[in-house]
Amino acid sequence: KEPVTTTTPATTPGQGNSNGGVTSSASAPATTPQPPTPTPTPTATATQLLSGVPSFSLVLHLDAAQSVDVSKGKDVNLWSDLSGLDNHLDPVRGKKSRPRLFETQVGNKFAFVSFNGKTQALGNPLAYQGLPDGAQPRTVLMVVRYNSAGWGGFSWGSIGCRNSFGIGVTGTKGNLLFDDFCSSDQTASGAQGKDAGWLVHSVRLDAKGTVTHARNLDILQVIPQAAPDAPQDTGGHAPATLKRVRLGTEHTDASFVAMDVALVLVYDRFLPDAEFNGLVAHLMAKHGL
Repeated sequence: KEPVTTTTPATTPGQGNSNGGVTSSASAPATTPQPPTPTPTPTATATQLLSGVPSFSLVLHLDAAQSVDVSKGKDVNLWSDLSGLDNHLDPVRGKKSRPRLFETQVGNKFAFVSFNGKTQALGNPLAYQGLPDGAQPRTVLMVVRYNSAGWGGFSWGSIGCRNSFGIGVTGTKGNLLFDDFCSSDQTASGAQGKDAGWLVHSVRLDAKGTVTHARNLDILQVIPQAAPDAPQDTGGHAPATLKRVRLGTEHTDASFVAMDVALVLVYDRFLPDAEFNGLVAHLMAKHGL
């Protein structure tokens, strides 16, 4: 048999090799190289990115380009959450409520899920993890094209004034709306959402209870709300027990919105202006807005 060739660190004079050791023709068994010690994963920070998206405190991440399960005909069976918390969405009323997956044909091409405004909506099949409740700060962004009015869009929580939280459009004019399911609150903006094309629609709730409602980089409304420690029925923005998430419809499933959605992001923190503006600018560039 041919002798086994091994490489060992150089400790005595000998013929050098490319690894700085000596070559031996001894018949001792070869040693098995040990894998390198793994490098510890650094603590998450606000600067960590996931495909250009900050990943720190991201509790819902729906991306039509990466996480949509479809059947023949491009009907959506499941829109999987990429945040790692398994906050997936599926059709709320079985097959008849399945939206469809498409791709834009001009400009920056990207995938989107299209809702018909009549029967199609997605919601939560399981209990949800990590979505902010009460007065906990949060940031919501959606890359969306609203094609109708309809009192709805994206929201989570339960049915009742200030017991849900989300964004969408109004039922008559189709204006952009911060939606807290409370008709007495002045949460509808004067900005047109219906037929306004693709945009980044967002809302942020800070630790003081103030809501900042925006379209792209333009602030539409700054709405003072109750302090973070206010009672649930007068100041909270989602119940302690999350009951439902809705996309494509209003929170009671009574009103549907024709809309196309490319991306939904929810953070369980208020993104400061610099980080928020950087993220919105990235999303606008990515989608050609």
